[in-house]
Amino acid sequence: AIGEVQRATASLGKFDKRLDGEAPVGGVRRRFEPNVLPADVERARNAKVFARMFDTSGAHTNVDVDVNKAVRSQRATLEQRERAEARAARAPKRRSKSGGKRR
Repeated sequence: AIGEVQRATASLGKFDKRLDGEAPVGGVRRRFEPNVLPADVERARNAKVFARMFDTSGAHTNVDVDVNKAVRSQRATLEQRERAEARAARAPKRRSKSGGKRR
């Protein structure tokens, strides 16, 4: 909590003083993998992903799929597409030369 207070009261680079025996403020550091990996490491990673994607043994098939939600989503997409097509069909092909409603 004291670390948050020290950071919150910082103004123009001036922070509160640290107390004796106070733990340093830590944070989560992000680690990035190198852009270039040895070919065998990359091949092994790709093989692992491929095995998980196309595994038929049942080891990775315990993903819960809400079938009703999927069907509702598909129906909503189809209905939206049909409404857009109907709207386009009944829309006038061109506006009148007199300018429409404003005269």
